Amino acid sequence: MSLQIIASRTLIGFAVGISVLRLHHWSIHGLIMGMIFSLPLAFSGLRAPESPEYSTIGMFICTIVLGMVYELIVEIITSVLFEARREG
Repeated sequence: MSLQIIASRTLIGFAVGISVLRLHHWSIHGLIMGMIFSLPLAFSGLRAPESPEYSTIGMFICTIVLGMVYELIVEIITSVLFEARREG
């Protein structure tokens, strides 16, 4: 499971790096890309066995929200801190 999480987050970072989507602001771009690339990991979380500590729906929602937060952090680092501009 940990390798799947690492691979998913690496894929998100790579996808944002090569993405040419033109959205109005870098933060919107990060949130949308984070949501899209978190969906496969979130759906795999639905297959987890039920546990008293967590629900599968809660895990699904948290995975998507955290993917969006991670991607927003990547966008802040690349777009604001390093001032990377998208050519287009």
